Amino acid sequence: VKEFRQTINLFSKGVLVNNLNKRSVKQWARDLVLKDGLQPNSVRTKVQMLKNYLMYLTDDLAVEWANIPNPFFLQRDDLPKIIKMNKERQAWTMDEMKLVYQTETPQLKKKPELIDLMVLAMVYGCRIEELCQLTVGNIVHEENIRCIFIDKSKTDAYHKFGQRHLPVVDRLNYIIDRMIEAKSTRSDLIGGSFNRHKETLGFARPKLKHFNNEEQQTVKDFHSYRKTVNTNLQMLGLKETERNSICGWSVAFSNKQMAE
Repeated sequence: VKEFRQTINLFSKGVLVNNLNKRSVKQWARDLVLKDGLQPNSVRTKVQMLKNYLMYLTDDLAVEWANIPNPFFLQRDDLPKIIKMNKERQAWTMDEMKLVYQTETPQLKKKPELIDLMVLAMVYGCRIEELCQLTVGNIVHEENIRCIFIDKSKTDAYHKFGQRHLPVVDRLNYIIDRMIEAKSTRSDLIGGSFNRHKETLGFARPKLKHFNNEEQQTVKDFHSYRKTVNTNLQMLGLKETERNSICGWSVAFSNKQMAE
């Protein structure tokens, strides 16, 4: 619901109701890609949300102005096919992880659950959205071992490799127990809080990337924990298949290449 609202508000700032047509929708979508640096697939998802919302206004609420031919359709060639982000994520060093984890900032005071999520990210290399969508039901026992079951992944539309059981090591049991008791694993805008937290500590956010911008930038963000975990597991000598299982990657779909 929140994502729907954000998309609707974003669209309403760019296109007025009296100018709602296929041409204006296409231009708005292309601007998100070319000017704001969003990936084409992300923009298509937003357009689909707007399409569904217009149908809701028409069919469920009988809004008079919404009874128009639905303009929220994008053809295959309406958006650029790729964006060369050229953003290289770097693994965190041990000292950097300690600094980011142990230093109290206004962001950590507002969202103390971020500390627990950072620990889980350091140990398992989970994506931030994988951690934020966990519920009490995701703590299960598999072969008599307490596990975190990652049952949803942004790659689910293509395959199920992101679904995996992560054994809860003894030192994490108290964190899991505390999170279950508080039932506060889910948190709104946790990614933005982390970005502000690490920027306060001197880890700058990269400049906004535009279409076909060839400038190479390095960045350390929450997703960098995945690269950190993979790097450390490589140093420990874990086989590629073992690292794939922990991080939810698949060689077949080339989604492991980023971390390598």
